[in-house]
Amino acid sequence: MPKIGMSCKDCTFNIKENEEQTSCQLGILDTIKKKSSKCEIVDGDYQFDRVCNFRTTEEKTKEEILKEKYIRFHFIIVDTNIDKTLSILDSIEDLVTEDNRVCVATTENFKTLSLKIGNKPNYFITNSFDEDKTVFEYMDDTFNKIKNGYTIVLHEDDKISKEDLDKVNGFINIKMNRLALIENSPFVVNNVIFKMLKGNKYTSFKDKLVELQQEQEIDSMVFTWEDINEDTSI
Repeated sequence: MPKIGMSCKDCTFNIKENEEQTSCQLGILDTIKKKSSKCEIVDGDYQFDRVCNFRTTEEKTKEEILKEKYIRFHFIIVDTNIDKTLSILDSIEDLVTEDNRVCVATTENFKTLSLKIGNKPNYFITNSFDEDKTVFEYMDDTFNKIKNGYTIVLHEDDKISKEDLDKVNGFINIKMNRLALIENSPFVVNNVIFKMLKGNKYTSFKDKLVELQQEQEIDSMVFTWEDINEDTSI
């Protein structure tokens, strides 16, 4: 029987039978087999077009590697109601580490927000005088403050929890879905792709993604929270 190729060789999380890998402690191999659009036999090995993000030859535990590779989430808060914005800031406080960035976009509450945020180095405020901007335009304005990873866009009554972040992390990292956008609130955006496609400039980010999918004949990169929540096994 052909052996499994890819980057599995000598990985700490190999599960072997008779010196041949049959599975993976993280379940990644089963996902790769399912999600790969290409599976070829090269030099007697199976080769897939999905590459595992968790491979290590170090003596690490499953928990350590999962924590190390956990997605970096940033936050954009669109302020159109100061009381609700302050509530959102309080609600995400436990989700924000020094590796995460938080950007608040406002038109009239810069002073109040500055007092709230204080001197936290990873918090930023953008101030605009155009009160007719859409949420999408605010997203474009704030993305120069955001690093690579994924961004949660929160507006008025939107909420996000650690459980939600865990689900998105599993949907991408463990289930290997090519997620570029969660299209219903709160939006979740792949920062690299958003910047590469110039956000919502000229046409919406979602429309650009749909066009890209069609051009490259790839699976959907646009999902909903219902799609995320349906997968309860992550």
